Amino acid sequence: MPDRPTLPFVLFGFVVFMLAPPIAAVSLGIHADLPKEERGRLALYAAIASGPLVVGAILAAASFQRLPWWSFGLHRAGLSHAILEGFRVCVEWMPIVLCTNGIVRILIPKQDGQTHVLEELLLDNPSREIVFLAVAAAAVQAPIVEELVFRGLFQTWFNRFTAWPAIWCAAMIFAFVHSSAWPDPIPLVLVGIMLGLAYQRTRNLLAPIVAHSLFNSTMIVVALSGLVKPA
Repeated sequence: MPDRPTLPFVLFGFVVFMLAPPIAAVSLGIHADLPKEERGRLALYAAIASGPLVVGAILAAASFQRLPWWSFGLHRAGLSHAILEGFRVCVEWMPIVLCTNGIVRILIPKQDGQTHVLEELLLDNPSREIVFLAVAAAAVQAPIVEELVFRGLFQTWFNRFTAWPAIWCAAMIFAFVHSSAWPDPIPLVLVGIMLGLAYQRTRNLLAPIVAHSLFNSTMIVVALSGLVKPA
């Protein structure tokens, strides 16, 4: 019985993570002819719906391989410590990330088509439904699913080497996945390091999930003011 995720298992989780949202989008009938706001609204529903698919597939595959869930950070030990660590690392790194994001946006202005769909929706006088969906997608679904994949799978696998290379590699992959909204991946590397530290210190996915949720919640508030977008 393996005691940590194998590379094929990690790649399986990543493929499911990448394919689930477009599959959900197709099932909801999203296409280019829809009005922009409606397309964005359905995209948020698709993102939320894809979360249980990704988590369910990864946990089912782990059970099939007899891979214990605790081996990639899913356990009940030290929950209070993990929550506190999530708060602490977010407070520590938030000013650094915000300053970096602001500088990057000044030096590298966004071009047409590089604005994140969530940012566009939040900046365009969003309805209560859009705000609710944004919170559900960015502050609930994304932290759970992305931390399971990037910290639980990738960082745990890279930990077979040493801690800092594991944190850096997982952070780089995390930023690369968000590369369509350039230049956001530059500050997102720092976000990935922040989340990697929370996981490395606790070995409990609750820590980076809490930090990720707090960070994205803060960014939603900032995005509503027209400044920056959620990760």
